[in-house]
Amino acid sequence: MSLLAPMSRALRMGRCAVQVARMSTSLPRAAFKEFTMPAMSPTMEHGNLGQWKVSEGDTFSAGDIILEVETDKAMMDVEAQDDGVMARIVVPSGTKDVPVNDLIAWLAEEGDDLSQVPDAKGASQPPRDTSKPAADEAPKQASTPASSEPPKEVPHGTDTVHVTKPTFPSVLRLAHERGISEPEKVIQGTGRHGMITKGDVLAYLGDIKSAYGTAQVHHTTMSELSGAKPDGAHAKASQPAYTPLSASEHRRLVVAGLASLGAAPRTPASPATYADVLDGYGSPQAPAPPRPSTAASALAAFYEKL
Repeated sequence: MSLLAPMSRALRMGRCAVQVARMSTSLPRAAFKEFTMPAMSPTMEHGNLGQWKVSEGDTFSAGDIILEVETDKAMMDVEAQDDGVMARIVVPSGTKDVPVNDLIAWLAEEGDDLSQVPDAKGASQPPRDTSKPAADEAPKQASTPASSEPPKEVPHGTDTVHVTKPTFPSVLRLAHERGISEPEKVIQGTGRHGMITKGDVLAYLGDIKSAYGTAQVHHTTMSELSGAKPDGAHAKASQPAYTPLSASEHRRLVVAGLASLGAAPRTPASPATYADVLDGYGSPQAPAPPRPSTAASALAAFYEKL
């Protein structure tokens, strides 16, 4: 009996240890939350981290200031949305030009195991085994097969195209592809103000005969603009030859013009009277009718005839 009691006590202790080990290994993994770079304005794309107000392992409550972000206008505070713990700070204080929505820290809840916090890439950090040397990782990296992607084809042509005058982008691209580094020195431009066109480059390379292509130069006359198409004889007869005037003929025409102006003097108009002004407003009156003759006037006219 004295030997069985210690053995049963040892068995019970072993069973308890196994149960504790099972419980410790079956704990759920902590759910860490990403804390990304906030956008302090609708147009913000990058920002500078000012100062972290909490350290790794510190707890905070909703509304607490945990970070300062510097924009192009001012330094702004970032408040916590929920209660939590600062598990890991990925981007340290004072970092410049941090893109918006980039991971800057990991947040956890109270009671989480902070030893399982992910790294900057999001993978959890297993416990480090210092018994294995780091030299064992070198053969693994060397045994990685090379990438099967084919090498990218580098476009032929010169690195840069030097020009001093305004040039179309299509002309620069064509000169770059055909290996012409200084087109202004070897190509005569036929474009506006001497600009080099794609036709000039193709003509220089011998791909086409003329920089104008199939277009032909045509001089338009005034008769063609008006729509008339005269034949040869009629056109020559309708267009007399122009003979320029001599100096003496010019002087003769000038003197004749001056004499015609002096030969016909102007007659001054008579001044208007008040009656003339009123006549323009009044209507014309009919003549007065003849008066009827009386007996006395008829007798007087009879004696005058005797």
